[in-house]
Amino acid sequence: MTPPTASDVTELLALAHRLLYRLMLPLLRAEGLTVSEVLVMKCVAGGWETGREAADGPGGAGGSEDAALRGEAPAGYRLTDLSRQVGLPPSTLTAVIDRLEAMGYLVRTPSPADRRSVLVRPTERWREVWRRLRARRDGEMAAVLAALGPEQVARLAADLEALVAALRERQADRARGEG
Repeated sequence: MTPPTASDVTELLALAHRLLYRLMLPLLRAEGLTVSEVLVMKCVAGGWETGREAADGPGGAGGSEDAALRGEAPAGYRLTDLSRQVGLPPSTLTAVIDRLEAMGYLVRTPSPADRRSVLVRPTERWREVWRRLRARRDGEMAAVLAALGPEQVARLAADLEALVAALRERQADRARGEG
């Protein structure tokens, strides 16, 4: 058997992403949320990265999903930092923030460091919704992973962690102009 090419791996990752998206979309819709809204809220709540490590979030702050659920998320995120982190243009992000604020999932507050800036932060209502979403997500993934067996799941997790590390290194190389 020939080893998979970079293209093969890219296509498999894209397919896994699409299938995961389709699996999770009904969970989000049940809460009246879009994928963009959840991405923004997850970042705002300090849970952009996995629960295993601190986030490289806006302003260098961040944390795990668990920290966000405990209310230990950072004091807030500037919209410009949040736009860069989640990859949404400022105008789109503003519309998402407006909707999330109207739903009671986040609040805007003036920045104590810069009166011209506004910070957004999650509310307890968001933490309650995220607990439900996370429990449902974890249940869905547990059912999927049960088909693989514990050894294969352990290998998959280790391989994905290595891939994430390699992707971060590649991004850092490109940011330094080395790629």
